[in-house]
Amino acid sequence: MSGVLNWVLKSLPRLMNDGEFTASENCEKALERYRIQSDNVRLFANEMCEKCDYSTIASEVYTAYRNYCLGASLKPIGKNKFYDRMEAIGFERVTYGNVVYFKLKVNAE
Repeated sequence: MSGVLNWVLKSLPRLMNDGEFTASENCEKALERYRIQSDNVRLFANEMCEKCDYSTIASEVYTAYRNYCLGASLKPIGKNKFYDRMEAIGFERVTYGNVVYFKLKVNAE
């Protein structure tokens, strides 16, 4: 433990000078893994969806997401939040009339 403390104390002046921690590739990869595993919408999107020009009715995508969550013992979020999260992840949301679509394909479970 004293070795770790000495290492931290040695690095403290650099941290204070820079005002932030130094990013590393390993840290970035670990952070991305954490984000994916702690966000069941992102997990669903990474495992079950692929971007395409084909439009899928958003309610069908949400049903697939709910089924995915139930199968993985995860708690699904509400439909509107799900739609917002899918768009934030990078899936295009389009509306034709009163029907919402996503430009994606849901892969078979």
